[in-house]
Amino acid sequence: MGAISWAVPVGVFAALAIVCFVFVWWWFPRAWNRGNKKDVEVLHEMSSEDREAQRRKNREIIERFTRARAIERGEIVVEETPEVEREREGGGKVGAGVREGEVLR
Repeated sequence: MGAISWAVPVGVFAALAIVCFVFVWWWFPRAWNRGNKKDVEVLHEMSSEDREAQRRKNREIIERFTRARAIERGEIVVEETPEVEREREGGGKVGAGVREGEVLR
């Protein structure tokens, strides 16, 4: 009786799959814990004032983005300031190096 032609390749592939599975089973928790430890170290290095300042910056970014999206969708109507109205009417802004009556575009 001859050997089945597919037995050797299937056996090799199964052994390779098992080795890969065992490697991931061993490696992944170690990498996960290492990443968590690094995150905790970074948090402990920051003082509470630094964390609060970063929190405020993040909150401002989120609020600006949310407001811009709401304006794009038409959910918020932006009230025009007198400067914007004057520009629209052709009055323009007057700034450094600009003579009275000139319009900046």
